[in-house]
Amino acid sequence: MAPLHWGICATGLISQDFANALSLSPENHTIAAIGARDPNKAKEFAARFGIKTVLDSCEALGSCTDVDVVYIGSLTYMHFEHARHFLKSGKHVLCEKPLTLLPEQTAELLALAKSTGRFLMVALWSRFFPAYSRLRQAVTNGELGTVRLVQANFCLPVPEVVRLKEKKLGGGTLCDFGVYLVHLASWVYGGEKPLSVTVAGHVNETGVDRSGGIIIKYSDNRLASLTWSGDSGPATTALVLGDKGSAKLEDYFWCPTKLTLNGELIHMPTPPVRQGDKFNFFESGGLLYEANHVKECLEKGLTESPLLSHKECQLIHDILAEGHKQLGVDYHNLDA
Repeated sequence: MAPLHWGICATGLISQDFANALSLSPENHTIAAIGARDPNKAKEFAARFGIKTVLDSCEALGSCTDVDVVYIGSLTYMHFEHARHFLKSGKHVLCEKPLTLLPEQTAELLALAKSTGRFLMVALWSRFFPAYSRLRQAVTNGELGTVRLVQANFCLPVPEVVRLKEKKLGGGTLCDFGVYLVHLASWVYGGEKPLSVTVAGHVNETGVDRSGGIIIKYSDNRLASLTWSGDSGPATTALVLGDKGSAKLEDYFWCPTKLTLNGELIHMPTPPVRQGDKFNFFESGGLLYEANHVKECLEKGLTESPLLSHKECQLIHDILAEGHKQLGVDYHNLDA
């Protein structure tokens, strides 16, 4: 099969890692164009990754005929407008998490993808790691018995990351860290709608959260107990506890290379990188897993992922919105 032609929206650290991951499989993926607000950064990005087409804005990717699918790596507050623009332009979209800051925006994008017949997926890359696949298998085939508790922590001190602290940038650690926790609980419990969501945490002077905890109550006496913090840590593992066994996603649970299943340590390394490849975040070679999944879906003519459906995407964002509501974080007016 021919390689999938990607357009990259924005030149930040995560876009760099995604482009680097794509380059690990040139037979399956090629970057056709880069679009960014800063032309100098776009040119530097293009030179680094051997991209021929350099555009003077992210939006220009929508009219680039060489692009099949756009990867959106822009700041969180831009996700909704960028995704909407590309879907209306006839492009398939893989958008970094969270898909949007508001549940009604998520609903609008999912409806737009359906009406335009375009593929849309939020880039929760964890779901496509081999360790997550093995964990889900263990849950569904009864190796853990009945799972009663998901317990996970995403706590890393990141005081220097400005985008997480500023409301005007769509900041907040529930959006950035907590989304992985909620996604994990949803993965283990099969996308079930919870009975209740209870959240407590701390909000900074700009109006976004810095740390918190969330208890998600499911049917049949099942729970998820999740904590996140941008001020303390590290604590970055996840436990899945059943009445007959347990599983542990080792550090870092959102991009795990090791899974301990009923006491047995299983190594599942990410795709091998080349000497000299520079990634900005932990195990970012694993971004190739989600890129490969997008390609598989498009080759099958799908408009949503069977492993991360639009229904579950909306559920995850609804839970995040409930968390923001209880914390007193309001993204309707980012400048307020």
